[in-house]
Order: sequence, then C-alpha cells, then structure tokens
Amino acid sequence: MIQRQRTTETVDADGRLPDKLRKTYRDKGFILHEDKKLIIFTKKTNLSILKQNKYWFADRTFKVCLDDYYQLFILHAMMTNAITPLVYGLLIRKSAEDYNLLIEKVLEQDKFQPESIMTDFETGTIKLAKDMLPNILHKGTF
Repeated sequence: MIQRQRTTETVDADGRLPDKLRKTYRDKGFILHEDKKLIIFTKKTNLSILKQNKYWFADRTFKVCLDDYYQLFILHAMMTNAITPLVYGLLIRKSAEDYNLLIEKVLEQDKFQPESIMTDFETGTIKLAKDMLPNILHKGTF
C-alpha cells in the first residue's frame, strides 16, 4: 500500500498565512488575529453562536498543525444538540500564557457570558479557566 504524506501550508517570512487560507470558501474573512505566536480563525457568525451559548468546550490537538506551529486549540459550543467547533487557534507553544492570549482576543470581540467551560486536565488549560474565566464553572475531562 502506498501512503502519501499530505503537505501542509507554511507561513511566509513575515509569519503570514497564504491568501487561500485567510478566507472561507465563500470568500469571507476568517482571521480574527494573526501574529508570530498565534493565529485565530473564526467568523462573526461563529462568535455570535459562541455568545449565545452558556456551555463552552476547549480542546487541543498536536497532529494537524501547520509545520510552523505546535498545536491547534479549538473552542466549541453546543449547537443543535452537537458540540461544534467555532474558534480555532494555531499556537507556537503549549503554555498558559498562549492560551490566555487566545481567549483574551476572543473575549475582546463581545460580552460573552458562559456559565461553564470544559477542558482537559492539562495545567495550561486549567490555568486558562482560572485566569481568564474566573467566575464560571470549570469542568475537567479526559
């Protein structure tokens, strides 16, 4: 069996994504924030859905990132009885500081009022919940 390895897009010398990764298939902007440490992808519609939801979920993965990044952090909410990814963040490190920056940039967009957030038990995500969302219930999951 022949297995092909997928090539991943990389950022340019200035740390910017290629144009084809900056918009949705409907040609709408998809970048909320971009610098050398962090790129946040979402749309206004996704932020509106996130605002309407009381229950947030956060997860990370390390295997599907652009070569220049360490991990993909995803913020989800419940939508029609399914947990739906709404905000994606490419991070160069795995630290509480990076998670906090991502959530800070999201929270700047509107007056979000979640009641709870569910994360894994990794130290950085626990610290994120305590630092950035101190008045909401934090639940852990494996």
